[in-house]
Parts: sequence; C-alpha cells; structure tokens
Amino acid sequence: MTGRFAFLAVFYAALLAGSPLYAGCVNPPGVNGEAIYNADHNVMQFCDGASWISMAASGSATEVDPKVGTLENGKWCSSNGVIITCTEDAPVSGAGGSSGQVQYNTGTGLGGAVAVTYATSGDLLMLISQAATDIPLVIKGAADQTGNLLEIRDSDDTPLVTVSFAGVIGGSGASLTSLNADSLANGTIPDARFPATLPASSGANLTALNAGNISSGTVATARLGSGTANSSTYLRGDGAWTSVSAGTTLPDCADGQIVVRLDGGWVCKNQFTWVCSVTWTQRTGAGSRIWFDIASSSDGAKLAAVVRGGYIYTSSDGGATWTARTSAGSWEWIAIASSSDGVKLAAVNDSDDYIYTSSDSGATWTARTSAGSRRWSGIASSSDGVKLAAGVYGGYIYTSDDFGMTWTEQTAAGSREWLYIASSSDGSKLAAATARSFGYIYTSSDSGATWTARTGAGSRRWKAIASSSDGVKLAAGVYNGYIYTSSDSGATWTEQAGAGSRVWYRIASSSDGSKLAATGVGGYIYTSSDSGATWTEQSGAGSRTWYRIASSSDGSKLAAAVYNGYIYTGATTCDFFE
Repeated sequence: MTGRFAFLAVFYAALLAGSPLYAGCVNPPGVNGEAIYNADHNVMQFCDGASWISMAASGSATEVDPKVGTLENGKWCSSNGVIITCTEDAPVSGAGGSSGQVQYNTGTGLGGAVAVTYATSGDLLMLISQAATDIPLVIKGAADQTGNLLEIRDSDDTPLVTVSFAGVIGGSGASLTSLNADSLANGTIPDARFPATLPASSGANLTALNAGNISSGTVATARLGSGTANSSTYLRGDGAWTSVSAGTTLPDCADGQIVVRLDGGWVCKNQFTWVCSVTWTQRTGAGSRIWFDIASSSDGAKLAAVVRGGYIYTSSDGGATWTARTSAGSWEWIAIASSSDGVKLAAVNDSDDYIYTSSDSGATWTARTSAGSRRWSGIASSSDGVKLAAGVYGGYIYTSDDFGMTWTEQTAAGSREWLYIASSSDGSKLAAATARSFGYIYTSSDSGATWTARTGAGSRRWKAIASSSDGVKLAAGVYNGYIYTSSDSGATWTEQAGAGSRVWYRIASSSDGSKLAATGVGGYIYTSSDSGATWTEQSGAGSRTWYRIASSSDGSKLAAAVYNGYIYTGATTCDFFE
C-alpha cells in the first residue's frame, strides 16, 4: 500500500507543477474554478481566479457589482469615486456677455446682462435699470412666507432695515432727514413733531371740525350767529342775534307770592301746594271673596288676584271686569306674581301643591312639578317673568331662571317660615321676610345663590316687603309694628313711624321706590310719595280688612283686596291748591 500512495503523491505533484497558479476570489472567498449560487441575484457564478463571473445565459446576465450608473445619449459622464453616471450637459466652452457682467445659465450655455454688473474697482454688485419701466430687483417670497423678505445688516449682523413678508418696512428712520410731508399718505404725526407755535391759518378747510373736540378757549359771539351780540339781544334758533321784543309785564308780587298765568294773564297768588289724592272704586265684578293676594302689570291695566279656597281671577281693564280662571283649579291660593306686561303669571298655594305658571295672562296654567309639592308661601317675578323666586313655609327659598320649568333649592338663607319675597326688575336682587316667628330680613344680589341677614332693622315679625325696580329701595312692614325703609338694598334701615304701628300685611312700591302703598288688617290704606318719610291715610276706600295691595310702575294706579270682601282700585290725581 505504501508504494501505491507514493505513486499518487508523485502523480499529483507532477500535475501541479505543470498548471499555472491563480489568486483566489474574494467576497466571498473562493478558488479558481469554484462555482456558487448567488441567492441575492438569483444567478450561478464561478471564480476565474480573480472575480466571480455570472453563468447566466447570453442576453440576461446581470452585473453583480456594477460600476456604471445611468447612461443617457449625448450626455457627459462624471464619477463620485464609486460609480460613473452620464446624465450631465457638456460644459460651456466659454463665458457669455461682456467684461464685468455677472454670468447666468441660459440652459445651453452662459450669458451676461448689463442689468447685473460687478464693478471690481469698488467690489460692488450693481443692478442697472435699462428702461424707465424696468424693475431692477425682485425678491419673491414663498407662498407660506413668514420671515422677512429683506434685511440690511451692519458688520455685527444687526438688522438696520427690514422688509417683512407683509411689506412693512422697519427701521428707526433717523436718516430720513429730507422726507417730504407730501409723501405721508396716512398715519399720525406725534405732537412733539409740531412747533410750539403754529403759523396763522384761516381754517377755511376745517369743514368737518367737531365742536366736541374744542376743549378750551372762547368762541367769538360773531361766530355763533349773524347780527350784533350785546346785552339787549339773544340768539334765536335760526342763528340770528335779535333784540328782545316788548311783551307782557309781569306783576310785582308780594313776598311769598308766586306769579301764575290764569285765564290768559299773569297774576300774583299765594304759595301753591301740590296735593295728590286717590279716588277709590269698588269692583264687584269678581264678587265678594276671601281675597288673599293681588298683582298688577306695570301700567295697571292687567290685574290678577287669588282666592283662599277658590280660583284665580284676572282683569284686563283695570278691574272693571273679571274672569274666573278655573284651569289652575280651586286651591288655598296664597300668593301671585306678574310680569310687567301682565302676560306671564305665577301663583302658589300652601296645600302641599305645586307652583303654577301662565304665559297667556291666566287663560291657561301649567303645574311646575320640578320644585316639588310643598307649602308654598310667597312668590316674586322679574319684569320679564323669566326669573322667579318662591318661599316655602318651614322650608327653603327656590329660584328659577326659565319661567318655572326648572328650580334650584337655595339653602344659603336657611330653612325658615318664609312668607314674603320681593324681586328687582332683572331678578338679580331679592329680599325675603319671615312671618310667624321673629327673624331678620334677608337679601340676595345674585338671584338667590347667596344671602345676607340684614340685622339693621332688627329681628321682628315681618309681614310685608316691597322693592324698587333696581332693588336699591326696600320697604317692609311689621306685624303689630312700624314700616321700615332702606335706600341701600337693605344694608341700613329707617323706622318710619308716620303711618303708625299697625298689623301691616302688604306693601306695594312704584318702580323708582318713591311711591308706596301699605295695607293692614282693620284699618285704612296708607300711601307715601316720598319713599315712606310721610304717609297719607286713604279714608276714601274705608276701614276694612285690607289684605293685599298692588301698584302700577308709576304708583298712580292701585289695586287692593279685602279679606272676605271686594277688590278696590284707586286712581291718583294731583293738583295745585292755594
């Protein structure tokens, strides 16, 4: 066996000695004649001793490591050190234009234009207009341009002049020393830029001068009208200074007398007194009933009254005729409120029932169940009827800002024996009083959200409260006591003893709070025209069990209800008496 192997060794050594030597392939490593399958390019390759050669059929060979990129006919080639591409135009053979002109690409070569020139002597780039209509330089921004279109900077790179994308030029303008004022088409020149003394001017062009802009100085009388202005002339409405014509000579009255024109002449009279009186009319159309409350529109034409153990009644002619509104039912009605136009009404009873509202002057009624069934004791309305406030006897105050559709329980004032509540015309200011037990008056300035106990009037058995339309003036009555008034929304109170100490049951107020009317049990109606300072006993309506009273906004029309009696209306007339 040893001889056989020795023979093979000599045989292979002779073969190797007679064959040329080749270097192997790299990437991947291989020897001459070795074949592999390139999975990346899906082709067979063999090593020729230096490179891997594709064995693909003729016409479908793919170069594995191409060194030539895109080739375009007629284009110049260039290389980036890795691959050669032939896509560029042939370089221009020579410069275009004349000496000093800035070169630009014409698409087929280089060109130059006189309009863009570089002056080597001053290192200046010049844009030279060739015609009057030329625009030497155009700077065009992008469609969404937000930065400046142009900035001129100093050597420290600080912008001296800017042009924003909106075309606004920025800069101090300190060098604009020769600016012509005729070039200022708009804007305002500061006062400091005017001289202290302006030159004389006729002012003929001041044709639209507003007199309100003349803050000082005196206008000459000759400028006010034609004619001569002196102590014996006056300026007529037609702009003419006119002498006072001779007229009727007024009599020379004695001290304390006044001059009055009577029967076409002027006479002296002793001091006149302005006296107002109320004429009362018994309204039998609604019958004699246990009337418990009454409300009025601002003009006094529309009235609404409730009967204890009966129906609601309404009138649209100031109480002359009445209609029983049965749709709300027969209840122990206790209070009713009205909008200023008398269209929106709200009524409550203390029969553990609901609040009822009407939007057609009482023709139809809706039970508002969202506030619950309770012993309602009082209700008040804003002038538009939208905001309502109601009190519960032995409970809380409830408010609504949507004509009773929804209600909010206002607990800030506590659970009390609420009986009376009053509202400003906008419904923001409220005033409420307790009845059966001693307590304070409570006020709110945010439609009932928060409340303040007004201790200035003391803790009393309050039986009535009324408010002016702005909620500033208040008036309240005490059961077996006096009337109290406030002119600061309840912060302070004044005891008004002029009407006496009585069993006050209701107070009505004019919109300005100057005219008041009060009713009490077993007595007369009392009125005041000076916010409660003085009072007048209205004996014309008689002494009765007056329960409630309502007033028109100007206080000239009143409507009062008698417990177990009739409704009375009053019309106020005023006159001078010597």
